Amino acid sequence: MPLRELEKNISLLRDINEIYILKLIKEQGPISRAEIARRYNISRAAVSDIVNRLLDRRFVQEIGEGVPSGRGGRKPVLLTFNYQAGFIISMEMKKSTCRIALCDLQAEILDEERWAFPATLEAEKLLDLTCEWIETLLQRNRIPGDRLLGISLGIPGLVDFDQGILKEAHTAHPWANFPLKEAFEKKFNTNIYIDNDIKLSTIGEYIFGQQKKINTMILLGVREGIGAGFILNGQIYRGITYSAGEVGYDELGYFLPEKNEFPLLFHGQRYLGDILSLNNLIGSFQKALENGRDSFLRKVLREKGNISPGDLVHAASEGDELSREILTEYGHLLGILSVNLINHLNPEMVVFDGEIFEHNDLVLDVIRERVHRDILHLPSATVQLCPSVTKRNSEIMGGVGLVLEDLFEPPAIDTRKYRMVFEK
Repeated sequence: MPLRELEKNISLLRDINEIYILKLIKEQGPISRAEIARRYNISRAAVSDIVNRLLDRRFVQEIGEGVPSGRGGRKPVLLTFNYQAGFIISMEMKKSTCRIALCDLQAEILDEERWAFPATLEAEKLLDLTCEWIETLLQRNRIPGDRLLGISLGIPGLVDFDQGILKEAHTAHPWANFPLKEAFEKKFNTNIYIDNDIKLSTIGEYIFGQQKKINTMILLGVREGIGAGFILNGQIYRGITYSAGEVGYDELGYFLPEKNEFPLLFHGQRYLGDILSLNNLIGSFQKALENGRDSFLRKVLREKGNISPGDLVHAASEGDELSREILTEYGHLLGILSVNLINHLNPEMVVFDGEIFEHNDLVLDVIRERVHRDILHLPSATVQLCPSVTKRNSEIMGGVGLVLEDLFEPPAIDTRKYRMVFEK
């Protein structure tokens, strides 16, 4: 073998060992050098060489001494992963608002900002604005460029994850069919990740909420519209056209043989996304008030000019009959959708993400009741139905998780990408 090729192979092996050792310290620390050598069956000298490089770059830190082995000798020095060694920018982009968060490597939000922009803004101008907002957070927190490990962006619609392009948006967006990933890569010397918002929420809940303790999970995100995210065998499933989980486009006729079961919410809608949108929930409540129904939220609506899903949940828990009726209808609709998803995918858990689930289990209890009377008893009796743990930060945390998974859990190790991040 030519010397140059031999050097390349030795360098590749060292890089792979370094990736696995850093991953082990991150997941199993505090851990000693001797234990690392034992786990991977490599020499202590090789482990020390790698650990010293990681210490120099501050991705690993020594935290003290452990218990000596039964044979006596010196106490081992314990190593842990330094979650403040690098930082990630995670963004949520909606139709006319943007939330940008600066996070450490365990998805702790260190600083964040929200900005509004005209929905008609041109793509390049929105890109320039977003880059300015990112720079504002980085400069305010004095984050050097070599410590920015990645930038992630969640956006509604069909996102080509590999190319980083919003292929199809539910509503008009400046970045539709814009080469977004490529544009950000020209602005920042770091890895860029673009994905659908619900898929990011699913990743965030799976990694940081459920701590990867299950292998199959569905997340139902209830926001302006409704969408689902799927974790199959521990991995996010996007689909061949990245459209897996677009349940809002399912036609109601298939799901609702008895539409008169939903007199408050059903107004002739064709798609699930229309009847289950929060706009329809609030709009239907207001329409019921106009038609003479009573509610003590009438005063709140008059004073504030609007009400939120949280207001409905709170009012229902306080005995407001109209709020309880409309939320019961809403829960039954979500229950019908959940039954179909459970029977199709047979998951261990369905997580419900959205403001309507944050205050109490009123809607979730209705969903549980509907699911548990399904004709196919075993899957509905086995599945766990839970509110989101990560709540309103699920998408932001998912952006962090996406970056970390790419660095530490890639399907195939890309040492060039690793060196781009860890040798800046």
